Amino acid sequence: MALLVDPPRGWAYGFPAPLEDDYEQQLRDAGYPESEIPMAMRHSRYLGTAEEIDELFGQHKKEQE
Repeated sequence: MALLVDPPRGWAYGFPAPLEDDYEQQLRDAGYPESEIPMAMRHSRYLGTAEEIDELFGQHKKEQE
């Protein structure tokens, strides 16, 4: 299963969609309002297997350290 991402009001911009390497750019390319991208980066839902979610957020924690 591909990891899917679904930002707030994502249905209006073609989400949920497979998560791309650069999610911020993915939002821009989909026409998501620029002023709402920071909020979407914090409040999106991720749909996938437990392993995919763990890998995504484990990787995110490593990047912040």
